Amino acid sequence: MYGITVLQMTEHAGRNLATLARSVFFDGAATGRNVLVVAGPGGNGDGGLSATRQLHNLGANVTLMLTAP
Repeated sequence: MYGITVLQMTEHAGRNLATLARSVFFDGAATGRNVLVVAGPGGNGDGGLSATRQLHNLGANVTLMLTAP
């Protein structure tokens, strides 16, 4: 309807989640922080995967745990 793909929505969700986590939990700096991301199946899990990558790119030490294959 608006021409936004599922991949774009996933990337936006992950980026916003990483930004929120950095702001709320890390006082604005994720560098060197230890983070555990638990991601399930489906669209929300995709957002978790994207957030994992975003947090890693921000310098966090990220561990990813998947709840489904």
